[in-house]
Amino acid sequence: MALYTSDATTEQIKKKEEKVNPEDQREIYLAGGCFWGVEEYFSRVPGVIDAESGYANGKGDTTKYELVNQTGHAETVHITYNVKKVSLKELLLHYFRIIDPTSKNRQGNDQGSQYRTGVYYTDQADLPTINQVFEEVAKKYDKPLAVEKEELANYIKAEDYHQDYLQKHPNGYCHIDVNQASYPVIDASKYKKPSDAEIKKKLSDEEAVHYWTINNGDLFGKGLLEDFEKESEFLERQYTGKILSFSDNRRGNLQHWKIGGA
Repeated sequence: MALYTSDATTEQIKKKEEKVNPEDQREIYLAGGCFWGVEEYFSRVPGVIDAESGYANGKGDTTKYELVNQTGHAETVHITYNVKKVSLKELLLHYFRIIDPTSKNRQGNDQGSQYRTGVYYTDQADLPTINQVFEEVAKKYDKPLAVEKEELANYIKAEDYHQDYLQKHPNGYCHIDVNQASYPVIDASKYKKPSDAEIKKKLSDEEAVHYWTINNGDLFGKGLLEDFEKESEFLERQYTGKILSFSDNRRGNLQHWKIGGA
């Protein structure tokens, strides 16, 4: 169970009182299971102006907590944020951090269509960013994502007793660790992995052999190089004309290599 500190609550109050230029305000609606924890989590994310619990994308424009399993609405958090302090992509990376995106109609101990996951947008300009994040996340899983990606059809604010629930009830149920909200998210797309050729240019000869071994498997016994002779031939092909000393003690017996050349 997560802990809810007074420091976090104080910071949330300050954020709500902060004046933000209307031109810098954006919104997104995120369904991630029980909205108590999702609301609390995002209320702590720097740049989020407000997080509000509600019900989205069901049948009709009215519902209440006791009826959502009949009206088909999803427990959803309406997030208003300052685009100059946090981007939509960062918010979505936070979102995928706290959900199981392959689980259908279930998050944590909660099960039912009202606990499904979904990203609901109001601005078509947000769709390219949403699609990009979905594609990046999908590559991490063997199973297809179960997260809805739709334009917001309807939204009803939840009852007052659901708003700021975990601030009112610090020991209340929560299926996520809201303290993770203070940890920055990493946008992997900003960090291009260099090619093997680029890496080898920056390595010494001995480091290059170690790099090849780490990324392609043990030089012995994994089918890449079946025996001593093949390994020797490989190294000579890769480092012809160079003097190279290479040691490998991963198998418990030190192997020394020295490749001759001009």
